[in-house]
Amino acid sequence: PAVAWVYAWRGAVSRRESRWTQARADLERAGALDPSCFWARAWAGELLLAQEDAPRALVELAASVKVYPAWADSQCWLGRALCAEGRCAEAQAAFQAALKVDPLHVWSWIASGLCSERRGRAAAAKRAFERARRLAPGLFSVPA
Repeated sequence: PAVAWVYAWRGAVSRRESRWTQARADLERAGALDPSCFWARAWAGELLLAQEDAPRALVELAASVKVYPAWADSQCWLGRALCAEGRCAEAQAAFQAALKVDPLHVWSWIASGLCSERRGRAAAAKRAFERARRLAPGLFSVPA
């Protein structure tokens, strides 16, 4: 299991550096070494989501959340994958689960706003975006 963590971490680093092939290989290896390594499953799901493969991302993210539901990032990524698949009500539930874990998780507020827009709920979207802006004004500022 300790080795699985090393591969999961290296996979996440490779993902942030857009080294997709290396990231996928490391995350798959971490999952094979320790199927309960929720970090590896979540990062693999986020990688698939970034590559616009929401159906496969859902599998990884649902497995991650099942093992450890108290990580806001994995809940948020699950919500984004659900929204990408048009399952907006389920997506909102995942965003709310993330915000229950961490009410200051700005990315969940943003994703919730985007999902609300997709559902035609402008007032809910506006509230979510306003909350995100209060939490992280720098994300919304425009350079002069």
